Amino acid sequence: MSNPERIRAFVAVKRCARATGFTLIEMMVALLIGLFIIGAVLTLTFAMKRSTVVQGTNTGLQENQRVVLTVLNDTIQQAGYFPNPVTTTPANALPISAPFTSAGQSIFSSGTLTGPIYVRYSSAGNDGVINCLGGTSAVAVTYVAEFSTDGNQNLLCTLTTITNGTAVTAAPQIIASGISGLFSVYGVHTNPVGAYQSIDSYLTADIVTANSLWSNVISVQLTLIFTNPLYNSGSTLTAGQSSSVPQSYVIVRTIALMNTTGVNS
Repeated sequence: MSNPERIRAFVAVKRCARATGFTLIEMMVALLIGLFIIGAVLTLTFAMKRSTVVQGTNTGLQENQRVVLTVLNDTIQQAGYFPNPVTTTPANALPISAPFTSAGQSIFSSGTLTGPIYVRYSSAGNDGVINCLGGTSAVAVTYVAEFSTDGNQNLLCTLTTITNGTAVTAAPQIIASGISGLFSVYGVHTNPVGAYQSIDSYLTADIVTANSLWSNVISVQLTLIFTNPLYNSGSTLTAGQSSSVPQSYVIVRTIALMNTTGVNS
C-alpha cells in the first residue's frame, strides 16, 4: 500500500472513531437531562401516591360518618316504639326501670352535654325491629341502647335486652372509631297549650331532668366531632398528612322520636 493510501485509510479510521464516540461535555449534558427526567418522574409518583392516600383516607372517613349517623338515626328514631298500640299503652309497654324514672319514658341522658344517651323501645319478635348492633329478635323483647364514647375516641353501644322481665346486658361494642366528641341536647314541648306537639325549647339533659320533661322530649339534636386522620401538627408526617388541613369535622343531626311527633291526642 502506497503512502497516500495509508494516509487516506488512517483519516477514515479517525473519522469513524469521532463519529461513534461522545465528548465529556455531551455526556454531562445527557446525564443532566436524565436527572431532570428522573426527578420529574419521582415527583409525579410521590404526588400520585399522596393523592391516593388522601382519597382513600377521605373515603374511609366518609364511610365512618355514614355508619355512625345511620346507627344513631335508626336507633333513636325508634325510641318509644312498642307493638300493638291498640291493646297496649306506653306506660304498660315501657314501665319504670332504671335509668328511666317514669312509665312510658323512652329516652334519657345524664350530665349536661356529654352524658351517655339511653334509648328504649320494644319488638314483638320477627317484626324487623333492629337494635343498635344490627340484630333482631325472634321473641318479644325490650331494647335499651346506651350510646357513649370512651377515651380512645370510640363510639360504643351497650345493649340491654329485656325478655319477660329479665334483663341481660352485653359488653359494650364499638360502633365506630375516630370520634372525639358526642354532644346532645333535647327538643322539648314545654307548653301544654295547643293540640300539636311542637318543640319550643332545646335543653341540656340536666335541665330536662330537673324539670321532669323527659316524657316531653320530641327530638334529639346530636353534635358529633370526627377526628381528621390527615391532620398532624408534629414533625413526623405519614403520607398525606399535613398541619394545614382541618383538625376535625363537626356534624350536627336532629333526629325525631317516632312516637312523639304529630297531633297530641
